[in-house]
Amino acid sequence: MANRRNRIIKPIDYTARDFDSIKERLVDYVKNQYPDTYKDFNASSFGSLMFDLVAYVGDSLAYYTDYIANETNPMTSVDEDTTNDHFVGQGAKPYVSNITHGIAQMYFPCPANAANNDPDFRYLQAALSSVELRTEGGATFTVRDNISLNDTTVEFVGEETADIDGSKVTFYIVKTDVPVISGQIGQFALDIAGQARKFQKAIVPALNCTEIIKIEDKEGNNYFEVDYLPQNTVYRAFANVSTQNKKVPSIMKAYPVPRRFITEKQGKSTSIVFGYGSEDDLKTNVIADPAGIAVEMHGKDYISDTSFDIAKLVSTGQFGVAPSNTTLNITYRYNENINANAAAGTINQVVNAVLDFDDEPNLDTSKIEYMRNNLQVYNEEPINGDITIPNTEEIRRRGMGVAAMQKRAVTLQDYVSATYSMPQTLGAIKRCAVIRDNNDLRRNINLYVVAEGADGKFEKASQKLKENVKTHMNQVRMISDSIDIFDATIINLGLEFDVVPKEGVTMKTLSIELRRMLYEEMTAVPPDIGEHFYLAEIFALLQNHNDVLTVNNVRAKCLSGQGYSDVFYNIEDNISPGKKFVYIPENFVWEIKNESDIKARQ
Repeated sequence: MANRRNRIIKPIDYTARDFDSIKERLVDYVKNQYPDTYKDFNASSFGSLMFDLVAYVGDSLAYYTDYIANETNPMTSVDEDTTNDHFVGQGAKPYVSNITHGIAQMYFPCPANAANNDPDFRYLQAALSSVELRTEGGATFTVRDNISLNDTTVEFVGEETADIDGSKVTFYIVKTDVPVISGQIGQFALDIAGQARKFQKAIVPALNCTEIIKIEDKEGNNYFEVDYLPQNTVYRAFANVSTQNKKVPSIMKAYPVPRRFITEKQGKSTSIVFGYGSEDDLKTNVIADPAGIAVEMHGKDYISDTSFDIAKLVSTGQFGVAPSNTTLNITYRYNENINANAAAGTINQVVNAVLDFDDEPNLDTSKIEYMRNNLQVYNEEPINGDITIPNTEEIRRRGMGVAAMQKRAVTLQDYVSATYSMPQTLGAIKRCAVIRDNNDLRRNINLYVVAEGADGKFEKASQKLKENVKTHMNQVRMISDSIDIFDATIINLGLEFDVVPKEGVTMKTLSIELRRMLYEEMTAVPPDIGEHFYLAEIFALLQNHNDVLTVNNVRAKCLSGQGYSDVFYNIEDNISPGKKFVYIPENFVWEIKNESDIKARQ
């Protein structure tokens, strides 16, 4: 007892955090505190097993302590969902499957008039509805609205002869443009039993839901989607009954929405959340004085008002009326495919289409049937607007400017943040750059954009996607700012490297490994528009490889033509002194398209 009381107690060092250092400190502690009690420190002893187990537990606890600490900070978090949640809390939009918009061309035969062999225009007085199209890869597209056909909305592009009831009938091939939107329509019923519950949540059964089109209860009441539950007003389109201005078919009016909901995203899952007000609390329509208009929600006949005046809530005062003792019929749109983009010419299947004629009883039934059975579709231009879910670093880059933007664009960086936070119903831009045109008298703002194609690579944004960007920018820009939207110029680059392998390493095996490594590194985070191509970075990656002895040279080249961009960029004329980087103009963006574009010099 005396020896133990007189033993010097060494302070414990808590800085050990990994397995080896924790075990080393444990052994030292036992040797110091129990020199006579325990002396067997062999690797095969039971005591060594206990040291290993305690060190393992300490190492695991240290790891999770560091992990949790890192994940609480958006600048150090490594989990994509956690990083996304950080910036969603600051007002950024969650990165989910987006809706893509575009124009497809539908073709159908129109019979000739037997009298003069001209097109029989009676068969063009028709309407297309319930159109569902599909790509070669199985992605579904629908037509948003009914398409009215007449001699002014179609184009005659050819003719054919068909056998109708034993007679040869000439048909003219007619083409019409139809606006298409990615995804297919789904529905489900939700039974609400009992009284309203606070913030009742309903999970949409399909993954990759892109929008809630309609929610209606069995009493016929509609629920409207808002950005936040305190928001109580939307803009809704009402038919313009005035005959003075036929160019304005609808009038937008502020509309109170005591029955409302929001959507929450978690990964690929979508939840619908209601407030907790009661029908008994519903009083008169007290609506907010709208201060701004948000973007159009496709599939709905209203526009969301994102202004929020706490003094002028609808009289329920409890975040809207929650459903109770009813059944909700919910209609939604969702994407089956991970990528909702479509390359040119890939939308080529008509799954469903209804062709109704104005004067069908007086038309030839066999000719009508032939027309309905010979509908075809083809998209001349690519349809884009969906992007691959970005990694942590890209989420961090995009989210940093959202809080400062506050849903209005003042600085050039605000315009970049506004472009990246565009609502998913309008599509998404892969990369953008904002440049002030100092040569313009108005000091115009030029917004350069590039989209993602069906193959996951850079592609020119479709005209419809650029129109949606313009619509969104008009909601956030300064009233004095003028914005033009342009396509960024895509440069496809190739690489050639010359290295010396270490002894015992074959050049063939090493070149395959280096090519894969470089491609993964250079495509993990796609470059920004105007970002230079750094050859020094390629040189460092090669030199740091364990099997590389020396790097002799790294050379970049421009690839153009079949399968690549049509733009040829002279690398030699735009390389920096010392050949450390390739200068890229501020409205250009580079890309290494294929792994095979990286080659080793033999």
